[in-house]
Amino acid sequence: MNNFLKVLLFSFILIDNGNAASLLDVYEQALVNDPRIKEAFANKEAIIEAKPQARSFILPQLSGSASFSDNDSDGQSTFQQKIINPINGEEVVITNNTDFLQESETLQWDVTLRQAIFDYGSWMNLRKANKTVAQAEIDYLAAEQDLIIRVANAYFNVLAAEDTLEAEQAARQAIEKQLDQAQKRFDVGLIAITDVQEAQAAYDQSIANEITSKRNLATAKESLRAITDSYPGQLNKPDNNLPLIMPIHKVNQTGLKPHWSKT
Repeated sequence: MNNFLKVLLFSFILIDNGNAASLLDVYEQALVNDPRIKEAFANKEAIIEAKPQARSFILPQLSGSASFSDNDSDGQSTFQQKIINPINGEEVVITNNTDFLQESETLQWDVTLRQAIFDYGSWMNLRKANKTVAQAEIDYLAAEQDLIIRVANAYFNVLAAEDTLEAEQAARQAIEKQLDQAQKRFDVGLIAITDVQEAQAAYDQSIANEITSKRNLATAKESLRAITDSYPGQLNKPDNNLPLIMPIHKVNQTGLKPHWSKT
């Protein structure tokens, strides 16, 4: 924010008009709700992520894995054996039943570390990402500056429209009195009917001007609402002691081309 805009915003902070909003209040509200500044911020945040992503390709890559298995089994085995009885010579089958329980546990793990010694493409992508992020930050700062200008313009347009409406209302009231006086003077025969008609035409025009001023004020408030997402209430007006900064004439180092600047 340049010095001129800082002084401008600060000057409106000093003006206390009850619950009226200052220019800085409106700007802070717009900074949160303005669709264009929100879009610029979202774009900046999305682009910033390109830098750590590009850096990750030149950093060591560490990966690991682990597995564990536990197997349990139980059951019964049967074994039959044929033998010859030595006494009578007959064949005898002997059956043996055996219960068993088996348990096994297996743990496996591995860690892998990889580091590219030199990857030209990754380094170029990182340089490109740095420039892209820098451009995104500049774009966001430009969007902030644009928001300041848009808020100030919309703010002063509302104030100007309010002043214009007040002036038109005062003019309409004055012309209404003139019309009433002309009608009374006509009733007593002091002026012609054409004078009354001219006063009536002026009064009708003042009403039309007042309607136009009301419409312009509504349009100005709608323009400010589009930035702040709320219709403005009472706004602080410039103080009589508002500092007006005059441009300072400077000459550059070459001494050839003068330029103007605000400090």
